[in-house]
Amino acid sequence: MESQNVRYMPAVDHLRLFAALLVVLVHGFDHFDPKAYPWPHPQHWPALMITEGYTGVTLFMVLSGFILTYAAYGKHVSYGPFLRNRALRLLPLLLVVFAIAATTSPSSISPQLLWITLLPTQAWGLGSFSVVAWSIFVEIELYLMFPVLLRHLNEGGPRRLLGVMALVMGFRFVALSASTDHFGLLYFSVLSRADQFILGMLAAWALRRYSTRLWVLLAPFGMTLTMLLLASFNRTGGSHPSGGSALGQQWGVLSPTLEGVGWACVVVGYVAVMQGVTGTITRTVARLGATSYSIYLLHMMVIDALRANHVGLNVGATPFQQAMVTTVMIVVPLTLVASRLSYNLIELPFLRRRVRWVEEPHPVAALPIPLQAVG
Repeated sequence: MESQNVRYMPAVDHLRLFAALLVVLVHGFDHFDPKAYPWPHPQHWPALMITEGYTGVTLFMVLSGFILTYAAYGKHVSYGPFLRNRALRLLPLLLVVFAIAATTSPSSISPQLLWITLLPTQAWGLGSFSVVAWSIFVEIELYLMFPVLLRHLNEGGPRRLLGVMALVMGFRFVALSASTDHFGLLYFSVLSRADQFILGMLAAWALRRYSTRLWVLLAPFGMTLTMLLLASFNRTGGSHPSGGSALGQQWGVLSPTLEGVGWACVVVGYVAVMQGVTGTITRTVARLGATSYSIYLLHMMVIDALRANHVGLNVGATPFQQAMVTTVMIVVPLTLVASRLSYNLIELPFLRRRVRWVEEPHPVAALPIPLQAVG
């Protein structure tokens, strides 16, 4: 949807759709293949985007930092309107999905639930909602920090943000040293996702500051780097705790950062390539990408409903292939239809109430220089 704060970039919605579909595919594989573990090692590299499709969350985090910074770099953020817009963007559908989840698990509602939501986890006992909503609360934490991070970027340039990243990595190292749940820290925690958000901010800064045709080379470079990382994750257990993940032990404090670097390069390269590109396909994909938030929040409900009613396609030689056929042929179309309805009827009325939250910096009047007394 068009924004009052930044020129609309269809390429961003293209990438949002890609990120959402990665998550849908991996959850379909995860839930329709009863023998998904131990984690399979794909023979073809594109299949890594399915088995390691959780990386779509990383792409979402990078995109969040990118689009906010692209809109606000060099400007002043009005904190109240900014938070209002974030609330209008996230809360209406989030509350609807939460209410649906609560009706299916009423015994899980307790006074402790509010506190638990401040510490993102999957242990809420709210079924499908718990599987996906943790990342929304991580994003909310990052949104609260964004105006401060932007001020660092505006006043001190990228070195300030790199300093913040170094500080976060130090905190993450301390946390990993004291924790036995390395996967939880490296996947669900804001201590890992902050790097990816900041890298998105740096990607927007670079694209704003420098105009060069060489940006287009970053997309294949970033995708190659990301695929190499995903292959390494896969070979050490996959980015999933039930898959015997060695993510924490093998990659430690650097894994979220390296993954974020790969996707940040993809974002810069793809946005640069798509500038000025128009056409029916571009508009159609962007229109689907606009519903990515609904896709992300609703797809697990679709998967659970299909599984509960034993709906699936027994096509393919292996359980993995059957899971993928069911996901691509049934889950994705149903989710896209539900998401379009959700976007039009729940999200869009609130999105139209968003206001402008970026302002041009006010010039500071020069102070008169006092005359020195002649002694």
